[in-house]
Amino acid sequence: MGYWKDTTDFVVACEQLTRLLAESVGLQQGDRLLDVGFGCGDQILLFLEYKPQHIHGITNERQQFQFAQERIQHENVRLECQDAVHGQLDKYNKITALDCAYHFSTRSKFLKNCHQALLPGGKIGLADICLQSGKASMFDHFISFLLSVSGTFPKDNMITMEDYEQMLMDIGFQNPSFQDISDLVFPGLQRFIKRRCQGEKSQYLNPDLTSQFSMMQYFLSWAQKRLRFVIVVAEKMH
Repeated sequence: MGYWKDTTDFVVACEQLTRLLAESVGLQQGDRLLDVGFGCGDQILLFLEYKPQHIHGITNERQQFQFAQERIQHENVRLECQDAVHGQLDKYNKITALDCAYHFSTRSKFLKNCHQALLPGGKIGLADICLQSGKASMFDHFISFLLSVSGTFPKDNMITMEDYEQMLMDIGFQNPSFQDISDLVFPGLQRFIKRRCQGEKSQYLNPDLTSQFSMMQYFLSWAQKRLRFVIVVAEKMH
């Protein structure tokens, strides 16, 4: 998605979102970090700048895992292709999930697993999506249904910020905080996609990709009204 503060560059926006998450969770020298859903490894490389003692990266996307494993050869990094929702995890004092937890089936099960994996005093940080509070229209329900059946956004993960906070506390996390950055996420990405579709480079795009970009623009128009993009941080005290 990216954090589009003072930039129109997609790579810069993604880096800014990664740094915002790292700084929000307090990533620092000596940490034992679990990063879930590391994509092609770019965020792992950026997290290394904070000098953690160890980074354990987990993804269930085998192609991304293989690509990242070839890119990242570092003594303090271990990458694995496994399920972070149900799989056995080690012990960490920091856990991050960048723009991915809303895909998990389910987010609640993932957070319970993370709570068990966190050391006392540890923190979890997520760049995540939740629902806007308020009554949903029939069209909202229709879009939500499409997202659910496609597997993009499982129904159980479609909760408001208030319900998200309660879920964290019910699991055992303490001091949950939410930073709503929606206005610096969805509009910036929508403008970027629009430029890609309408700009000079659009003539080189695959027609299927152009169609996907157009659908993404419609989704982002809806998302700005019904979804919230948030930085979530919570602690395990005991």
